[in-house]
Amino acid sequence: MLYLYKSHLFAIGLLICGTALAGGPLAIEGSDGHTPVHYSPATVTLNFDIGTLGSRTNADADALVLQAFALWNDVATSTLLLQQGNDLSVDIDSSNYMNVIPDSSANNPANKDGLNPVVYDDDGAIIDAMFGVGQSDNIAGLAASVYYLDGDKYLEGYAVLNGKLALTNSDIVGLVTHEIGHFFGLDHSQLDIDNTETDSGSPAVCSTKFQHQYPVMYPFLCRLSSSLHEDDVAAISALYPSADIAASFGQINGVFVDLGNNPILGANLWLKNTLTGETYSIVSDYLLQSTGFFSVYLPAGDYTLHANSINSIFFGASSVGPYSYLETDPSFQSPHPIAAVSFQGNTPGFEQSITVTTGQGTQVKFVIDGSGETSAGTIINPVAAKSSSSSGAFSLQLVLAALTILVFMRRTRSHGFNS
Repeated sequence: MLYLYKSHLFAIGLLICGTALAGGPLAIEGSDGHTPVHYSPATVTLNFDIGTLGSRTNADADALVLQAFALWNDVATSTLLLQQGNDLSVDIDSSNYMNVIPDSSANNPANKDGLNPVVYDDDGAIIDAMFGVGQSDNIAGLAASVYYLDGDKYLEGYAVLNGKLALTNSDIVGLVTHEIGHFFGLDHSQLDIDNTETDSGSPAVCSTKFQHQYPVMYPFLCRLSSSLHEDDVAAISALYPSADIAASFGQINGVFVDLGNNPILGANLWLKNTLTGETYSIVSDYLLQSTGFFSVYLPAGDYTLHANSINSIFFGASSVGPYSYLETDPSFQSPHPIAAVSFQGNTPGFEQSITVTTGQGTQVKFVIDGSGETSAGTIINPVAAKSSSSSGAFSLQLVLAALTILVFMRRTRSHGFNS
């Protein structure tokens, strides 16, 4: 049995949509069906192509990829380490890419060759071969990792970068940072961003926040700075927590429910530090437990807690959380769309802040009308909950992304955001 978990596909220059922990894990599997899939051990070696990337030399391309690696490697509360290994033995092109790229075929030698290739598609021919002639005009890059059905460990993965498109160095670093995030297991994050429709009927993508307020793992590449958002830092820390993570973070755990205490699946939950304004997010029931459970690592401070629905444009390729891949999935069904609501606890009409203390957990019951309660809790580590077997059918988690969203629109605005 083969299982295609998820695909992410975006366009350059055109808005084409449709083909969490903060941020959240991309794949939930394991023998219990509720464990985020991750690389273990957390040191992952990738093997770079020896060819060119469009107008860039091989050395130039390598340097940009390593810049993206460094952003993730520099997170002190994460154990993930991405490193460059031996280069691939040949230049990869449309005639031989199938020899190195893992897929969901149980008999594909590339699935067990010990390589995690980063392929430089010099002229877009590989992407055209994979997805059809002309698709290289739209797809800037893709990444994927293979794992066994019912397993919780990635076996191998790959990334393909398109050299055909006229992207800046900043675009490429942002693309690789996002794609490598998918490669090692991070999902998209909506955060507190509401891309409402404009008078023309098109969503106001990349224009409702300053660019530094968009996370790297936002479904579109709106963040132009070569840095991680605090939500990205919390997300990788939750998926690959360091042994001393409790020295830097506290945690809010809880459930999001309706007035009848029924779990609300696939809602966007976000928290805001009342002093710094820093924001973090997760999707309710992101571990597929049908309880409305959520859990977020947070630095010490006071936070307001909020809920809304996943944006209606974030399905398929741009999905957020495990319930938004199809337009018929729970994130888009009743009781969604829900009215935006803030946690008020026992004081209706007034936002109640929740204090997060380093090394401690807080349990929250969050009801759809804003009511609820908090109590002392403990810090949990869902990733380490259970270890599953590493046998069975191959399952391909496919994360295809040309995450250089709306390049044309972005460059027609000053600095890529509304002033």
